[in-house]
Amino acid sequence: MQPPGRVRSLVLELEDGRAWGAYGSGELLHGCVRLELRGTLRLRALEVCARGRAAVHWLESRSVGFNTVYHDYTAFQTFLHRRRQLIPAIPLQPLSLPSGFPDTEIHESQGNERCLQLVLLQLPL
Repeated sequence: MQPPGRVRSLVLELEDGRAWGAYGSGELLHGCVRLELRGTLRLRALEVCARGRAAVHWLESRSVGFNTVYHDYTAFQTFLHRRRQLIPAIPLQPLSLPSGFPDTEIHESQGNERCLQLVLLQLPL
């Protein structure tokens, strides 16, 4: 059973194909966004938001006489938070993408699959 709606699929494909999706500081992400539609879709913009965060929590205890004292530690760090507009917003002019989009020069057809292949996404970490 297919989910309802006009978007058949929306996939972010990174070129290096890492199974775990872990990246280090300073690496560039290269890839494309593939959008396949079932019907006409009206939108104002299309953007990708990439986030990378880390969280850690631990508990330390020590004995003080007959009592145990606990210290609770938590830390969070954001390494990456970037947004990239793939189809820029045009004020007061929603864009209408036809069924089977795209039929423009920025698409790629593979057999019976018709999908959007947008510009490379290069986000410094």
